[in-house]
Amino acid sequence: MFVSGRILDTSGQPIPNTTIEVWETDAEGFYDTQYTDRQEPDCRGGLRSQDDGSYAFRGIVPVAYPIPGDNLQDVTSDKEARAKGFESGPFKLLQKDFVLVRQEEAKIARAERAAKTVPDKAKVEC
Repeated sequence: MFVSGRILDTSGQPIPNTTIEVWETDAEGFYDTQYTDRQEPDCRGGLRSQDDGSYAFRGIVPVAYPIPGDNLQDVTSDKEARAKGFESGPFKLLQKDFVLVRQEEAKIARAERAAKTVPDKAKVEC
């Protein structure tokens, strides 16, 4: 599986040098933390976004587990897959951009949301 995307702020600007932590399941669909006999992390990796906020890595196509909308799509051709460094199929491509919110922006968004959820006292009937 080839995974790529960008790390952006809320205005669409790239965030360079962002630490990205990747966890994958094993062939049984379990993460290392789900085992009691594991002494060290397994099936994990880390990378950083580039200056333009982009990132890319190869991973193992996960076994099925119940998460709807996982956004996995077939790569459109063998030529495309081979250009990305894959040697055999079936191929999957996951492209995802992540938008990171700064703490100040999160506070404002929470306050705005809270203000919208407070009932209008004039409309409340007792």
